[in-house]
Amino acid sequence: MEMKKGTTMGERLTCTLKGVAASPGIGVGRPFVLKRGELRGETWSAPREEVDGKTILQGDVEQTLEHWKAVVGALQGQYEELIREAESETVRRVLESQMMILQDPELQASIERAIQVEFLSLPRAICREIGLWADRWASSGADWVEERVTDLLSVQDDLILMLHGGQREYPLTGQTILFADELAPVEMIRIARTSLKGVVLQRAGHTSHAVILAKSLGLPCVVGVDWMGAEPGLHDVALVDGNFGEVLLSPSGSVLKERREKATKLTGWEGSEEQSTRCGASFVLRANIEYLMEMDRMQHQGARGVGLLRTESMLMSEGVWSLERQVGFYRTVLKKAGNEPVTIRLFDAGGDKGQPDEVSETNPFLGWRGVRMLLDRPDLLQLQLEAILRASGGEPGRVSVMIPMVTFLEEIDCVRSVMRNVMDDLDARGVMFDRNIPFGVMMEVPALVLQAKAVAERVDFMSIGTNDLIQYTLAADRGNERVASHFEPRHPAVWKLVGLLRDASVQRGCSLRVCGEMASEPVYAAAFLGFGVRELSMGVQEVPAVRSHLTEVSIEEAELLAHSLVAADCMREVHATFEAWKKNYLL
Repeated sequence: MEMKKGTTMGERLTCTLKGVAASPGIGVGRPFVLKRGELRGETWSAPREEVDGKTILQGDVEQTLEHWKAVVGALQGQYEELIREAESETVRRVLESQMMILQDPELQASIERAIQVEFLSLPRAICREIGLWADRWASSGADWVEERVTDLLSVQDDLILMLHGGQREYPLTGQTILFADELAPVEMIRIARTSLKGVVLQRAGHTSHAVILAKSLGLPCVVGVDWMGAEPGLHDVALVDGNFGEVLLSPSGSVLKERREKATKLTGWEGSEEQSTRCGASFVLRANIEYLMEMDRMQHQGARGVGLLRTESMLMSEGVWSLERQVGFYRTVLKKAGNEPVTIRLFDAGGDKGQPDEVSETNPFLGWRGVRMLLDRPDLLQLQLEAILRASGGEPGRVSVMIPMVTFLEEIDCVRSVMRNVMDDLDARGVMFDRNIPFGVMMEVPALVLQAKAVAERVDFMSIGTNDLIQYTLAADRGNERVASHFEPRHPAVWKLVGLLRDASVQRGCSLRVCGEMASEPVYAAAFLGFGVRELSMGVQEVPAVRSHLTEVSIEEAELLAHSLVAADCMREVHATFEAWKKNYLL
């Protein structure tokens, strides 16, 4: 948090809060802090200790079950009404995902068993069973689970509210900037009907439904903001900068004007304009995609194809292991991408509820995930490879396969072998597929980076997964707030590893890409350009800002930046290098 002296509004100093840009644009309004109790109202639910202590008599079981079915039916009716009134496909799909959770037969059966067998009261049965599901999902450590847990708890909250006959009311008046810890998707949709101008969240990721909805609704959004100490409710005006990931409390008139001018520049992209540096060198910006709904904004933002298609969240949330549904999903993505390429990452999941095997792990980030799980479950690997190959038929050169969480060279060889067997089988059955489908690896484990030259001899491309590469290199859990300061993208060791990958790429003639979050930061993107990377993939909303910056620099300047980073030995030197770059090219 920064307090800037000399810029005041009333008696409040301008306060700048840092976060992560999640939905582009500038929003200005009166700050409103949404407390969880205010959302739910006094009839929301009993305190946990009261709910935990409630049971029913055996004779009340049938009546309780009837009440449960009525509550589910009433909430389903509410969701159906919201779906009918949805103004976009994105909103509709998010609501449908909530409906799927509500209608999940296994979840409903577990709540009914708790009532019939243990004689739990309805509020206690709902809270306990959904809580157990949430705990089981959260313990998996998969990067998409946190958002699904939020969705699950949102359904719980709606059920409890419906149980008590409460109605949601949002005391928002005038142009408002909403500050919240997190927002469930249905909350987001309902609140967006007011005069909402921007959203600031403490806990949410780029793939959370609240963020996806903010993008669809055109609301600037910044996440990961520690705003509580700044007391935004005491300020008269707040500005949300969804392009640069900042929130300004009590900004001056001149600052408001400056931010709006920057936003206009960043959103002025025209589809016919080339992606090239000031010196004429071409680069390509692609999108990281998890949901089909995200693709609706892809071309508008200037992203050319999909550099990372995450398959586990969409498929596992729907229990989609069937060949037909997978092929349909991939073909839909290809259709929405136009003529641009799509890189499909194999399932990167392990230990979560959606997985065929129930697994509980102490440290899932270092556990049974990615290629480790796939090689232990060859049936799933073969199924996904067949689906990808079938989808590639008639689309030569457009589909690429990428392996996650690789540690050993032998894992690459094994997946290659399985893919060749699947190809032979398809050949025998006369099924059309791309015989020269590009094959690549996520470079996210330091052990594999140290063998980059051998990797480059085995694959068509290497894609740097910066999130996990940083986490494993610095021994800092990227989801642990206590060690957040240790999860440092600027660490010299990270850039030295990137240098090793650059050298291997050049020596072996293997394409080098980046698909992690660092690609979405303009300064880091310029550095990657200097390391020889010409293809970067990021969240759709980040593309305009990165493109705007890269078009204003030359390859020579970017190479000098990369050289300085590799030569740096401490954080102070790296920090000074980036600050000098920002001063020369961003300020």
